[in-house]
Amino acid sequence: MRLTRKKGNKQEILTEHLEEACHFLDRVIGLLKYKDIDNDKALLFQGCNSVHTIGMRFSIDVIFLDSHGKVVKLYLSMPPGKIMFLPVFRARSVIEAKEGFVKRYMIQEGDILCWDVA
Repeated sequence: MRLTRKKGNKQEILTEHLEEACHFLDRVIGLLKYKDIDNDKALLFQGCNSVHTIGMRFSIDVIFLDSHGKVVKLYLSMPPGKIMFLPVFRARSVIEAKEGFVKRYMIQEGDILCWDVA
């Protein structure tokens, strides 16, 4: 899938390597199945407002989105072995990506992100 940022009436492509964790097992495993991932790869979890990095082999950036795709919270460089004990209550979706993704694409709270089939 393609991940874009909406700016006015324009769409800026951030990556064309967004995958969605749709099924239970995909959601449980998430990025755990990777020893490392490409810098532009990301994983979308819809209906999610909390994450963990137990068993991860690399740090990740975590983007929390509300029901309209608005970025409501960012966690940069979340290291392996961490658990978020408090969910982000306004979040309805989460995007996990390799550490540095948020800075590379200059994603900020308030940005509107969209996804579709590339």
